[in-house]
Amino acid sequence: MAFAFGLAAASLFPVILLGIFFKRANKQGAIAGMLTGLFFTYGYIEFYKGLFLKWAGSPLTAPPPERIQHLVEQIRIPREIKSH
Repeated sequence: MAFAFGLAAASLFPVILLGIFFKRANKQGAIAGMLTGLFFTYGYIEFYKGLFLKWAGSPLTAPPPERIQHLVEQIRIPREIKSH
């Protein structure tokens, strides 16, 4: 969630601010500024957090052992509790 808000703020806020206070702001400058903010913020978050590189790397590596996959499945969908 913070990642999405960070990207939105980095790409939209400068364009909105300069659109209000800078008379020479135009469409091409706004698009360039939005893309620059978007890519810079994405790169910054990846460099310091690396969240999405871990997610993207998972399909490229071997899957975890079957017992680990089963454990994750049990955590996600618990069995019914049987009453005596």
